[in-house]
Order: sequence, then structure tokens, then C-alpha cells
Amino acid sequence: TSMQRRLALVLANGAYTQRAPLSRPVGVATELRSKLVGMGFEVVGADDQTLSGMREAALRWIRLVEEAADAAEEEAFAAERGLGPRPQPLLLFFAFCGHGCADRFFPVDCP
Repeated sequence: TSMQRRLALVLANGAYTQRAPLSRPVGVATELRSKLVGMGFEVVGADDQTLSGMREAALRWIRLVEEAADAAEEEAFAAERGLGPRPQPLLLFFAFCGHGCADRFFPVDCP
């Protein structure tokens, strides 16, 4: 049986240039990433990023998710034909530490 694929994206912004800076997000995110790695997660992380840096980290994570989903689809296809075990589901995790509201996460240079 294949092991469940665990993928996490953890972003942290505290060094805001046009908003009140935050002292805790990077430390909290660093601790969270360490705990997730200990739980078997493959972690993509980025700290104190502009919008382009946050987007780049998110795209790296999305590529990992797409690769894992494609592999799971191939395993499922093989399993349907009796050529292997059923694939384990993907476990995805996302966290953002920093300024934000509703569904928006603010980059460090956000006005």
C-alpha cells in the first residue's frame, strides 16, 4: 500500500512596509512547518513576501498537488485493472500567518 501524500503550503508575512509590522507570524509559521514535516508533510513555505513571492510559492505548491493528483489518477487506473493497490487520498494543508481579511492575504508591501 502506498503512503498517503501530504502537501502543505505555509505562508507568513510580518515585515509589512505600509501596515503595522507583526512580530510573530514568521516564528509561528516556522514552528508549524517543523511540526508538519514531523507528521510526514512535504512543505512549501515562504516568509515576508510581496505578492509575486506569495504567488510563486503558491504556484510551486499547486504544481506539487497537480503531480500528486496525476500520480494518484494513474494508480487508480491501474487498481481498477487489478494491477496495483488503490491510491491513498491526498491530504492538503494551507496556513497563512499575517494581515488579511476574509479570503485575502496581504503581501508585505500591501498599502
